[in-house]
Amino acid sequence: MIYFTGSIPAVTTFVTGGTAGLEYGGDPACNAAIPPANGSNGSTVSTYTIRQSTDSASYCLSIAPLAVKLFYFRLAQQTSDIQLQWSISNPELAKQFVPEKIISNNWSPLSIIQADGLKKTYSYIDEHPGPRPNLYRLKVI
Repeated sequence: MIYFTGSIPAVTTFVTGGTAGLEYGGDPACNAAIPPANGSNGSTVSTYTIRQSTDSASYCLSIAPLAVKLFYFRLAQQTSDIQLQWSISNPELAKQFVPEKIISNNWSPLSIIQADGLKKTYSYIDEHPGPRPNLYRLKVI
């Protein structure tokens, strides 16, 4: 479905179902994982009003912008290690960072790094990257 809050504008819209993507686990707090499947054809709806998210997890309902913005999250290979680097805005609002990696098809925390209210750039070295591909994400708390 493509929802518009007014009449459908003069833009090109596609409602053809897409190809299924990859599933690398999920957050169990946001319901059970649903295996990916090809999308079905959709439609457009005009004059629609969204009141709130349909997600059941409480943190998924927030529509306020994040207080701490991630400027970048980069990976750099150093011999046999991988360095994760990131930069944030508003460092005084961050509490901690949790770099995570896919291990056995689940997101696993690598470390908990306490934030410094004056520091905008951080890094972490994964000394055991394992065979490729290595997938990482960063939780900002």
